[in-house]
Amino acid sequence: PPLFATRAATYPATLMQHELKSTAAGSLEQDAVAFVAVAGARVHLSVYGREYSEYDVQIAAEIFAPEVLTSGQGGGYSVEFGTRKYFQVEVPAGLCELAFSFTSANRVRASTRPTSTLTFEIPAASGAAAAPVYYDAASGKLTNASAYVGRDATYVNTRGLPTANKIYLMGPRRVSLHVSGGLQPPQSYEDSTLPFSLQVDIKGARVACVNGTQALDSGAQSLDYGETHFYSIRIPKSWPYLHLEMLGLVDKVDMLLSTVVDFPLSDDEGFHTSTACGNCVRTYARRQLDMRPEEWPAMAAWEGARTEGACTSSTVIIPSVVEDDPAFMLHVAVRSVATTVGQTSQYRMLAWGLDDDCGWRPTCAACSDAASKCSWCSSGGGGGRGFCGGKDIADVGGFPQSTCKNAFCPVIDICSGHSSCGGCMRAFGCGWCANAKHPGVCMSAAGATSLGGPPAGFCDAWQTEPNADCAVACAVHNGAEESPCAACALDAGCGYCQPSLGAGACTTGTMYGAASGQCPRADAKWVFGSDSACTTAGADTAVSAIPIVADGVEITGNLDRQSTACALGACRSVVFAAEVPENGPYDLLATLNITATNSPTNREMTAVVIQEGGVRLLASYGRVPRSAEGEHDVRGIIMTAVQGGSNSLVAPMGLCDVKGGRAYFVVELVHPPPASLANLSTASVTLRLERRTSVLEIAPLDTAATAATAAKSSSTTQPADWTCCGQKRHVSLKLPAGTETSLAVRVAATIGSTEGQQSLRVTTRKGACPTDAVADRDSGATGSVVMMTVDPPPPTASATAADSERWYVAVAGEARPGTGKAS
Repeated sequence: PPLFATRAATYPATLMQHELKSTAAGSLEQDAVAFVAVAGARVHLSVYGREYSEYDVQIAAEIFAPEVLTSGQGGGYSVEFGTRKYFQVEVPAGLCELAFSFTSANRVRASTRPTSTLTFEIPAASGAAAAPVYYDAASGKLTNASAYVGRDATYVNTRGLPTANKIYLMGPRRVSLHVSGGLQPPQSYEDSTLPFSLQVDIKGARVACVNGTQALDSGAQSLDYGETHFYSIRIPKSWPYLHLEMLGLVDKVDMLLSTVVDFPLSDDEGFHTSTACGNCVRTYARRQLDMRPEEWPAMAAWEGARTEGACTSSTVIIPSVVEDDPAFMLHVAVRSVATTVGQTSQYRMLAWGLDDDCGWRPTCAACSDAASKCSWCSSGGGGGRGFCGGKDIADVGGFPQSTCKNAFCPVIDICSGHSSCGGCMRAFGCGWCANAKHPGVCMSAAGATSLGGPPAGFCDAWQTEPNADCAVACAVHNGAEESPCAACALDAGCGYCQPSLGAGACTTGTMYGAASGQCPRADAKWVFGSDSACTTAGADTAVSAIPIVADGVEITGNLDRQSTACALGACRSVVFAAEVPENGPYDLLATLNITATNSPTNREMTAVVIQEGGVRLLASYGRVPRSAEGEHDVRGIIMTAVQGGSNSLVAPMGLCDVKGGRAYFVVELVHPPPASLANLSTASVTLRLERRTSVLEIAPLDTAATAATAAKSSSTTQPADWTCCGQKRHVSLKLPAGTETSLAVRVAATIGSTEGQQSLRVTTRKGACPTDAVADRDSGATGSVVMMTVDPPPPTASATAADSERWYVAVAGEARPGTGKAS
């Protein structure tokens, strides 16, 4: 039914009742409500569901004429119940603090609504699309940081009591706000209007830039109710460790740290939050500052982002620091924990850099081990666990050297006498702090716990259980950026198993070998006690691979989980290699089958191993592939019935513009194995490598025949083929001689993946292999059928030249490497 609602003086919102009834089973009945309102008005539509399929519709329209407020302006106002009172305020450029105070008057009639609302309608900031982003776990997507996004914020006010807060947002933008006692029209027993007072103040937020060449001492700072201060700290290479102390002087404070969001406002925008800090002490390794919460997935949109925050507009720029590594920024938000208006929080924040020789040492005892160059220093506020600083800390970090002790540590620590994880774990009350780059340290577990856990920034693994596996502590050295072997070999009780092929691993052991007995072995040496024997993987031993010498020949290999380095993170692999000639295209297809396992009672085990994902096949050109993402060209997929089978792994490799060399194929048992293959320890495999057809000949035209009978074209057809895994299929076409010859190419997708048919991309190039970047013709991703015509050779080309040139065609599906989709 048509419904016309206009704004009368008494503003009676029009209310109509309706009922929906289904006319047949499974049918859906709909009602439509039409209304007319004055141009520029705001219309409020409410639908209230009632019993069964009945509902009420309420429509109210009002003129939208907001009152403009400037900073510091406000006063007394009133609004009719059933309507809203609108305001607008301009927020200038930069990070701003919008503070407000709102109080609605007490009720005259006791039956009147007891609360009112103040709502801020905040549009997205200008340029918000390019603003720093973080991962929103609720939506599973990247989103803009809170300071940039558009949002609504509603505050409920109990009448007669003040409501105040501070909102932080990046300007410039225009913010709308409105006050309402509810959109329901006033009843006869209610007050008709809502008196209220409102004041808005806008100013630049308190931000500070620390350029990373001297220490930060904020001095005593005060935070009002709802207030937040922001700091951005550049971390130069001269600060491999950053020592940060937050001292809550009055009522404590909250501290939020982020390396992604320049002005963090919510807990999920940072990697660390300390609530109610009274004496929060943190030391961060510089390498840890480019970090995000573990639950945040890796996303390319983050890479290369420069979130300089408060330092963006800083007038003190150190070019060497900025050019050195602009991405290493730590953003700190300090916010009040005051719970009532008028209450304040006070704090003092200190931050300074520590050198690599001393900064990593988490205890006084560990610091005194290097007394010739290190000193144990008390924390800036006189509390906390302290830190280990170099003799030149006053120059490097700017911290007063008077707080540092050059003498012995006064407290006897029964834990500090243990230099290995094993000895530390056998000592009551001790914990082992493992560091990826440096030897581990034994320290009091109770002392660490009393300070909120092991020192942040020092411990990449923290072991306290008496029966803890020290192999876990040794394994942290695998994450050392420069030399994991050296870091491992210099840590007591740890040794490095360095294979001739691929990366090695750090584990527990003695000078005679790994505790697991899996190293040394034929293809790996054991490095223990000294880093002098560390070498780059593969530098002292040639890659040992089973050669594939003939096309289509099956080559066998054996996998043995018991005699390999599975406990070190990767089981023994079988490596195959095939020589690749210089002339291309040279597309290869590797097919892997399991021929025997250690489960003779299960006749189907050979097929189950592949179907259940117990083995993997990897392939790369010019390098030995590894299982990590980005370290192989192709990961084998299960052959589908359409492609000719169901119990094989296949890995197609498209090689066109190659200059010889080797293609490597690695077969390995997956570790840990799938639950259904928990007892699988050995397997025999066969690998068959085939060169796929890649040269097509087109018959020449019969130019001797008369025009009436001569064929105007000749053609050839490539047999049905397929590609997957981000690889391309290549063919070369030899055109017949003749200056007027042109080439037409038609490619059709006949079979897609199990998720539906995929689009094709076809590229062509004369005289050389096409690439994604260089091609004479590029179809783009055009769907299931691609047709293109290639121009003939230029008229000046001789028949001999035309005869010697080839056209190269590459066909690719939309699948990406590693997805396992076939096209």
